[in-house]
Amino acid sequence: MAFWNRKEKAEEAAPSAPPKRPVTTGTQSAVLPDSDDLMKRCCEREAAATIMAPELGIVRGRFKGLRGENVILEVLDPPSHMTTLTLCCVSFDDDRRACVFITRIHDVMPPSEGSGLRIVIERPEQVAAAEARRSFRIPVVADAKLAVTMGYKEQSFKPRPLDLSLGGMLVELPKADATVLSVGDKVVADLALEDDPGSFEAVSFKAEVRRVDEGRVGLAFPEVFQGGEIKPPPEYRKIIVQLERLWLRQRNA
Repeated sequence: MAFWNRKEKAEEAAPSAPPKRPVTTGTQSAVLPDSDDLMKRCCEREAAATIMAPELGIVRGRFKGLRGENVILEVLDPPSHMTTLTLCCVSFDDDRRACVFITRIHDVMPPSEGSGLRIVIERPEQVAAAEARRSFRIPVVADAKLAVTMGYKEQSFKPRPLDLSLGGMLVELPKADATVLSVGDKVVADLALEDDPGSFEAVSFKAEVRRVDEGRVGLAFPEVFQGGEIKPPPEYRKIIVQLERLWLRQRNA
């Protein structure tokens, strides 16, 4: 995991301000300059992006340009209503790296001739990058009421979910249980999230084991990959959006 930071003039820097918390994924991180150049490159090539926010859900977008201290993104699947000053998460690919940052929506620009709905976001102070993945992974925070059941042959496991993406998930099992699984094994993964008391979003996947590392098991959901695109079922998208809300709320606390 690497990080791009924005360059700040010495006279503008606040020496007593606490540093921004990086996005943590359990991998080693480093600091690389600078996020301003990264944003400029993305706008020049109109890089594709995935935008996640409570009001948006998960939508496709692309970088369109810079405006002062802000970045303009075009939203390709706009919702009927949007609000400003809400946190959002933006992920994209750059030079074979998967990048992600969290920022605020500063303004909403209505569609115009030749352009769809656009949002104006604050330039990120920090961008996290790792080896390219098909989609960004959302950590499962401690207070998320997400239950996972894995079925393998005649056995059933209750792993602890660590993170989810649109195409798979990482779970943790007791080491004795994890040794039963090998890369390439086919399992059934059932997920249920209690988003309101007594109200659940549930989905089931035929998953494939892609990684076994001590007690951690990486699962892929092959059925969501259709025609080169990631198309998860609506129930799973709702689970992802709810987990993203909880994660952003915790980071903003």
